[in-house]
Amino acid sequence: MLAVADYGAERWGFEAAHAFLDSFENAFALLERHPDIGRYRDELGPNARSWLHRGYVILYTHTESAVTIDRILHAAADLPDSHYGRDSAETGQ
Repeated sequence: MLAVADYGAERWGFEAAHAFLDSFENAFALLERHPDIGRYRDELGPNARSWLHRGYVILYTHTESAVTIDRILHAAADLPDSHYGRDSAETGQ
């Protein structure tokens, strides 16, 4: 996230980059309050979910006591098969 913010600060200015990071903090807080709102991604592993925010996919897992942000990818990126410990042989791709 910091690399994205640095790029944004260079391209659009510090205030825009700060607002971008703040929006992700708000998204993380939303996921913490309502962890089941994300799309269930059983192809990525147990309890894996995704949430689209500002052109990025937030991949996360949750338990009764915590939400873990596992990865944030640009929405145009392919999800790696190995992200949640699964390889292409397991997924058939």
